[in-house]
Parts: sequence; C-alpha cells; structure tokens
Amino acid sequence: MKNDRHNKNFNPLWGIGSFLIAFGLLMGVIMIDLLHLGEPSDYIRWQMLLLFIGLVSLFNGKVGEALILFAVGTYFLLPLLDIEIPDFVDNFYWPGAIILVGIGLIVSGSIKKIRNQNRLIEN
Repeated sequence: MKNDRHNKNFNPLWGIGSFLIAFGLLMGVIMIDLLHLGEPSDYIRWQMLLLFIGLVSLFNGKVGEALILFAVGTYFLLPLLDIEIPDFVDNFYWPGAIILVGIGLIVSGSIKKIRNQNRLIEN
C-alpha cells in the first residue's frame, strides 16, 4: 500500500480515536486502583507506559508490536504488584513471549496480505 491517504476507506481520525480510547481505559484503571498500586502517581511508571503504548498499537492493528510491549511491560510490572512468579513461569516467560510475538507477527502479516488482496479486488 503506497499511501493510506489516497485510500477511500482511510480515516485520519483513527489514530486519535484509538489513543483516546486507550487513554480513557488507562485513566479508568488508575481511578479505581485496579492494580492496587496505590495513589494515581504510583501508576506513572515506565512499565505502565509500555502497556499504554501496547494498547494503542493493538487498536491500530499492530499485533506484533503490542505483544512485545505487553510482554516487557507485564514482566517488569509484576514484581511491583507483589505477585510472586513461580519458577516455572519465570524460566519460560521470555521463550513463551518470543513464541507469542512470532505467532502475532505471522498472523498480522497474513491479515495485512488478505486485506491488500481484498482491496485489489475491490478496485
């Protein structure tokens, strides 16, 4: 796809809308203290930033990027939540995360290919 702006189905507000949805979800999590971190200022951490960017990426259809950001953010956020990770999970977290990212990239690539083929058929 050369330029999305020339596509008749392109919506320039999609990115802004997905950002606002993700930001609203994050604010909801903070306000009800869903993760039991405490004060709203305790949620402003780099791990939460990774989860937020991952959520925006997921809304924009970038499954591979979202999975990577979720995996890294979650791994480093769990100790702050006082969740003890069993040794089995700790030993296999990164290999499992890498496998899931690989699957996500394959699936997202396949979805893009199918969408591009459908667009060619429509035109």
